[in-house]
Amino acid sequence: MSTGDLWLLVTAAVLVVLAGLFAAAEAAHPSLRSELAKGDFSTLVGWLRSHIHGKASSRSTRQLLTEATGRPLDAGVFKAHLKRRYLA
Repeated sequence: MSTGDLWLLVTAAVLVVLAGLFAAAEAAHPSLRSELAKGDFSTLVGWLRSHIHGKASSRSTRQLLTEATGRPLDAGVFKAHLKRRYLA
């Protein structure tokens, strides 16, 4: 595996994680997108502090993500985001 392939794999993994976290935050706060559009990040930061930042040192990554999102890491969430963003 080349260095470029490795970076592509890491980037894809990070995007899958971020999509899952954002979907969970948005499910908890339906107005999140409109707040972000206005430049208000306080709800998102608060959700991250409560679900990620405050627990990250005491849990494995897999456990932390499962607890924060309510399910195991799922590439389907990222795939749905891509469809919604680029094919809708």
